[in-house]
Amino acid sequence: MFKVEDIAKKEHNLVLDARQEYGEVYKVAVDYLELSWELFSKIKPEAQIFAITLGQAKSSNYLALLSILRHHLIQAKLNMRVSYESTIIACYSLVNNEIEKILSEGYPSIDQFRKDEKDFKKDAYTWIENNYKSHSDRIKNSKNNINKGFAHSAFSTSVLNHLSKETSASTSFFDVSIHSTKEGHLDVITNLLHFSFSINSQLDFVTDVLKDYPLVTIIDDYEDRKELLFEKLMTLSVEPEYL
Repeated sequence: MFKVEDIAKKEHNLVLDARQEYGEVYKVAVDYLELSWELFSKIKPEAQIFAITLGQAKSSNYLALLSILRHHLIQAKLNMRVSYESTIIACYSLVNNEIEKILSEGYPSIDQFRKDEKDFKKDAYTWIENNYKSHSDRIKNSKNNINKGFAHSAFSTSVLNHLSKETSASTSFFDVSIHSTKEGHLDVITNLLHFSFSINSQLDFVTDVLKDYPLVTIIDDYEDRKELLFEKLMTLSVEPEYL
C-alpha cells in the first residue's frame, strides 16, 4: 500500500529537481509548453469552440510533461494521445461549426449527442487526411505508436512497475526502470525530447490551418520563438550526452 501524502511529496520533489536533473532538455520542453499556451493574441467569436477544445490539448500536454517527470510513462503517453485528438478536433471546428450548434441548441438525449459527436470526430479525421496529409500522417504515426505500446493493459507495460525479488514480487507506484537506473535517466531525456517534438508538430499543424482559416491572431513573436526552439531541439536530439 502507498500513502498518498508520501507519493505527493516524492512527485513534488521530482518536478522541482527536473531543471537541474535534465538541464536544457527540460527547459526546451517547458518553453514549448509556454509557447503553445501563449500562441494567440486575439480570437474571433466564431473560433470559441476552437479555443476551448485546443485548451484541452494544452492541458493534456501539461499533464504529459508532469507525468514524464514524475516517472509515469503510461499516463504521459495517454495524455499525449488526448492532446493530438483535441488538436485535430479543434482545428476542424474552424471548418465545420456543427459542434457549436450541438452545444448551443441542446439535444433531446445524451445518446443522440454522443452519436453526433462521434460522427463529428470521424469527419475531422477524414478532413485532416484529405487536406493536411503530411500532418495527418505524422499524427497518425505518433498515435499508432502510443496505441500499440501504452493505450491498453499489457504485460510489456506492467513490467514498468514490477519489483522483482528472489522469493517475492511487488509493485512500485513509480516506473522502476526510470526511477532507479542510469538508463532510466536517459529514458526520461528521450521522452522529454519526444514530447517537445510532439508539441512542435502540433504547433505546425495549428498554424498551417490558421493560415487557411484566419479566425485567430497569432502572437507577433511566434515565428522567431518557434524557430529558436526548434534549432535547440534539433541540436539536443543529436548531442551524444543526450542519447
